[in-house]
Amino acid sequence: GAVALTTVAGPKVEKQFTSTQLLLQWGKTGPWCMEVVVGVMFAFCFVHVHWETPRFEGYRILMTAFLGAVCSAQSSIGYKAVGEAFSDPGEAGLLGFLFFPTYSIIFAVAQVHFMNFGLTEYDGVLFLPIYEALGIVFWTVFGMIFYEEYTCLTLVRGVEFTVGLAATAACCALLPAAHRPSAQQRPVPLSGPVGGLLRGDRGPEDKAAGVEVAVQGAV
Repeated sequence: GAVALTTVAGPKVEKQFTSTQLLLQWGKTGPWCMEVVVGVMFAFCFVHVHWETPRFEGYRILMTAFLGAVCSAQSSIGYKAVGEAFSDPGEAGLLGFLFFPTYSIIFAVAQVHFMNFGLTEYDGVLFLPIYEALGIVFWTVFGMIFYEEYTCLTLVRGVEFTVGLAATAACCALLPAAHRPSAQQRPVPLSGPVGGLLRGDRGPEDKAAGVEVAVQGAV
């Protein structure tokens, strides 16, 4: 519901840019501030996921989904620019013709890497909803900021969009904690004679009997 509210209340008017204008977008305050904030958060999550920091163990799945969703949203920024560059190569120039496809491919590969990592390390039933929810939200927010579509938002839609973002972030943050196993659900270590039998361990008597049988067989 929160993701649906975010997408429904988001900007619906698409601005048109030439390839040159898209290259110049990187020099504007909005995209640069967005990239700096996202870059800091990306580095923070990457460090704690890579080094498996115990303090954030319960949120590693959320951080991994964040990394994949950010890369997905970054690559989506370049898709529109790729279309403009290929539709008018002369206007884009060699820089635009090479930059936008390379930009999209790099982040698309990183997206696939983090998605595969998340599916390998965590339960897919829990990881995929978080990844998809964050991906849809970031696609909307990144595109809105980079292409300046926020100028088309009304006050009511802006409030609805903000509420949807906050609700989505809260749900994604609470979902890993809700699925964390409780003390009753955690597997109990097997110990003692019964645990040894269940694990297939052999006691001293079994080992002695085995040695005796081996000796008799040799004789």
